[in-house]
Amino acid sequence: MSEKPLDIEELADEIIRVEYPTYEQAIPGLREAIIRKKRQIKQILEQRIRQVCMFYLRYRGKPDLLMEKHPELKKDTLKHWDWAIRTGSMCSYDEWLFRVAFRLDEDSEER
Repeated sequence: MSEKPLDIEELADEIIRVEYPTYEQAIPGLREAIIRKKRQIKQILEQRIRQVCMFYLRYRGKPDLLMEKHPELKKDTLKHWDWAIRTGSMCSYDEWLFRVAFRLDEDSEER
């Protein structure tokens, strides 16, 4: 998988093509309905991505605030924060937080 910026329009198109691979060729009424559905998918994606980015930015470098607002993450937060203190680098905590925010599992880099 190559690295590239997120194109939400392209992503919405990929999602709609799972159900309607050649929607451009559909009859006019159906095509417009599919395009409306694609716009709705795009709006949902934009909203969710904005929310997850706000979560990450709010708690990046702020493990105390994360534990206060999300006590269910306290154990893991302490583990990663402890490592950050011992190494003198926030990278471990921030990388972990990124994975939490985007719900990435440990094997996701291999995909």
